[in-house]
Amino acid sequence: MGMLSLSFVGFAQISKQQAIEFLSVSNLEISVGENDTISLNWYYPESFEPQNEQSLSWSIGNVYDQWGGPCAECNWSVAHRYEERDLEGLIGWKIKSVSIIPWREVDVYEIRIWKGTLENYSLVYSKVVEYPILQGWTSVAIDEDIYIENGQEYFMGYKAYAPGGYFLPMDDKPVVHNKGDLIEYNPNQGWMTTGYYYGNFMISTVLENEEDRVAKAVSDALTGYRVYRDGNMIAEIPYTFQTYFTDTEFTKGFDVEYCVTAVYGEEESEPVCATATITGVVEEHENDGVTVLPNPTNGHVHIEGAGAAEVMVYNAIGQLVKTVQDTNEIELKGWPKGMYLLRITDGEGATVTRRIVVK
Repeated sequence: MGMLSLSFVGFAQISKQQAIEFLSVSNLEISVGENDTISLNWYYPESFEPQNEQSLSWSIGNVYDQWGGPCAECNWSVAHRYEERDLEGLIGWKIKSVSIIPWREVDVYEIRIWKGTLENYSLVYSKVVEYPILQGWTSVAIDEDIYIENGQEYFMGYKAYAPGGYFLPMDDKPVVHNKGDLIEYNPNQGWMTTGYYYGNFMISTVLENEEDRVAKAVSDALTGYRVYRDGNMIAEIPYTFQTYFTDTEFTKGFDVEYCVTAVYGEEESEPVCATATITGVVEEHENDGVTVLPNPTNGHVHIEGAGAAEVMVYNAIGQLVKTVQDTNEIELKGWPKGMYLLRITDGEGATVTRRIVVK
């Protein structure tokens, strides 16, 4: 198994003063993760002040599993529920956006907001997700004025029109019962729970306080980030709260320069960069005897040569999208085409990685 070590060559910070609306990110840090990965972390632009916004979510982990099953024409809805006590101090705030993780290309997703109670509720907003980011956070702006009212419960979520079956992503944390695990099988027939002990649906809502907005253009204009490796863009992150990235595709044994820019609509800040040397790499795969078949695959893969205690699956931009335990069979059917990284850990804690292609 190869090991990575990291030696810093240096940092290149902002080289010229930027207008406030194009401020750069700050404090870019690079670290070596397990599994031959490089982790980048940074802070918001220095004058970005998100205190006029509040994020709401019961899903705090990574995607671990999907709630799903076969059906001919499925029209299920899932939601996070917020009681009056969950919204204390937020009365009068406006619902700015709702983010979800779309899973399959064939599905149609519709952001939805309801208010009422578990037994008696009504739909107050719906909007089709026009540009879903498959297996990644997709943020949808709420283009109507919906304000949090005193004495009301709110349900933030989405409806999925899924031919043939469902893949609704859930996290790996203990379920927040009757709040993070709500599902509606038929319109207006009442919310039900999944009955799981672990797994909240992957949903996030942002509220904004229009009465106390910071009078700085950056607060409204920041839309995301771009990540560059050696001058080439390798990721575009379309939401402001993700200030991290994991790289699995770097060239080992060479200096690698990473740069991160802040994106403001069609504009982009000056980059903040860090250069590091990846050293101490021993090529793997030659003698460990672990094989993943078939590769490329149409969906189902089998791991030979290792008793897999845990398998973690990463997509091409380094996001953890699936974790399975105590099985050598991995089901990827229906996933988007492309490259995935498998981190395979056996019962003794030894770890190897394999790259597979879903076609």
